[in-house]
Amino acid sequence: QVTQSLQVRAFGGYEGREFRLDDNGPIPSGVGEDSGALAGLGVTWVIDPQVILSGRVGASVYREITADDQNGNELAQDELDPSLYIGAGLTFKF
Repeated sequence: QVTQSLQVRAFGGYEGREFRLDDNGPIPSGVGEDSGALAGLGVTWVIDPQVILSGRVGASVYREITADDQNGNELAQDELDPSLYIGAGLTFKF
């Protein structure tokens, strides 16, 4: 907390998801996996107790996509390039 009304934070994390692929698709009954790591910085400014402005900037620093057939054999894998993102929010409380 920089001041009572201004907060700065660093964040990061790793996320992994598995999902079933369509029975009518190119890999019937297969499994897809999407996993990756992200990192970033955020700031929150409490302008007034009822008005809060926030923003963040970060990057997906690692991302991998894989596809397995219905028996668990890996058919495809791809590592994606890093990507940047920005976000902002404005909150009004009544």
